[in-house]
Amino acid sequence: MKKLLGLLAATGLVATTSATVVACGEKQETSTTSVTLKDGSLEANIKLVNAEMLDGGTITVTGNVGNLNVDLNNKTVKDGKFLTTISIEQANLPKLEDINEVLTFTYVAPIEGGATKSETITFEVNVKVIAKKDQLSTVITTTDLGELEDNSQETITEAINAKNVNASGKYELSNITQKGAIATGIGTFEGKVNLSFTVQSEENKTYDISLDKTSVNLDLNGNVSSTIKIENFSELKDVKVESNNATIASVNHANGTITVNAKAEGTANITVSASNGKSTQTISITVADTRTYDISLDKNSVNLDLNGNVSSTIKIENFSELKDVKVESNNATIASVNHANGTITVNAKAEGTANIIVSASNGKSTQTISITVADTRTYDISLDKTSVNLDLNGNVSSTIKIENFSELKDVKVESKNAAIVSVNHANGTITVNAKAEGTANITVSASNGKSTQTISITVADTRTYDISLDKTSVNLDLNGNVSSTIKIENFSELKDVKVESKNAAIVSVNHANGTITVNAKAEGTANITVSASNGKSVAEVSVTIVDTTPTEPEETL
Repeated sequence: MKKLLGLLAATGLVATTSATVVACGEKQETSTTSVTLKDGSLEANIKLVNAEMLDGGTITVTGNVGNLNVDLNNKTVKDGKFLTTISIEQANLPKLEDINEVLTFTYVAPIEGGATKSETITFEVNVKVIAKKDQLSTVITTTDLGELEDNSQETITEAINAKNVNASGKYELSNITQKGAIATGIGTFEGKVNLSFTVQSEENKTYDISLDKTSVNLDLNGNVSSTIKIENFSELKDVKVESNNATIASVNHANGTITVNAKAEGTANITVSASNGKSTQTISITVADTRTYDISLDKNSVNLDLNGNVSSTIKIENFSELKDVKVESNNATIASVNHANGTITVNAKAEGTANIIVSASNGKSTQTISITVADTRTYDISLDKTSVNLDLNGNVSSTIKIENFSELKDVKVESKNAAIVSVNHANGTITVNAKAEGTANITVSASNGKSTQTISITVADTRTYDISLDKTSVNLDLNGNVSSTIKIENFSELKDVKVESKNAAIVSVNHANGTITVNAKAEGTANITVSASNGKSVAEVSVTIVDTTPTEPEETL
């Protein structure tokens, strides 16, 4: 009960009270058993009657008195009666629905001789609080409904709600005539509102156009046509049916049957109007195209050449049938591609092969164009040097750059005399190494070179050497040991070796391939000199010749 009374307090609901009937004395009096509080009657008297109640007894009340005012001040039992008032403030009247509450009044006998009698008497009073109601006229402010199609309850209700946006569900209709009706408040509303209107003549009556479909999906891949029925065609006059985009969907109408035919993928609206129609109706048409096509190309392979024929075009012959066409190169470093309105342009970028892929969202399969790019251009071979001087005496190596190496193919570099100079080539850098004094040519060629280039190599040898002999003195004897040989030990290092006798009458000399032969001629001494153009100094061999031949004794005369 406390919970309910709390709700009453929160919502401002009004309560009703009831009480018990009691006989009192000679005159039968009735206790109050119920009280009603409502807007305009916010207070009520309560009388409790019981002959057994003694003067001086006290009354207490229990129940939800949060929103109810019960006056118990200075109220005591007198002659078996108890009088009080119960009231509620205007602000606490409920707004939603009536509330019933029970108040319990308890009589306690007075104290006699210092003790309270245990006798108690209880009374129950039913309190009803009737919800406060708003006047219906506060929500139905426009009472002239104008001209209506008919005077049916549905039509009148629709007109009331259209002109009074807060009126729905707050009234009921009665006394409907050709000229008006009465709306009576229900629920939390009370009061009556007189409504006026006129009923449309049959000649001026208008109708909603009723269609069995308001949207249609078509497909150029089979489902190309559909019909829509005008369900109340017989009520309508001067019916017109039009397509706002006949390139997407065309339309025909005959006797209430609309026939729509798909023409192209897209969307269109079919409008249906009548001279006595309340408004135009629209049918949304969506045309899909799920057909698929082979992609047709005028070429499936193309040969290009960087030496002039660097571009080519391919036509997509059925481009107008295809959707979302994509054209891509699988190797744009070899061949790039552009596409516009069904024309594919391929441009050669480098020698090699690539594939151009053509696809479409409605293509049955992907098409491939094979691209072969040749490069028949020829180039002069450009070198940063065409002659090189080397020296075995320190400057034994040199590099030559092929300046346009990136343009050349199959480059070959060769030495025509590897005994004089050797050669290595890597990534356009030629390295030559001196091996021996002399001259040699290095040739540079390429499969796309206009001609072979030649590098002239001259190898000098400015090194000098000590002349090393296995003997620097020789003793000969005309009596047998008349000849001797001396070896030039480093003969292979020397150039222009000359061997001379400083006294050919004493000793003669021959030289061949580093071997010097000396021959005694007469008794005496002589020097043999050995020189070379790259010798640091002249070497000498001392030759001593004796004659140990015995002499015959002189004859005696």
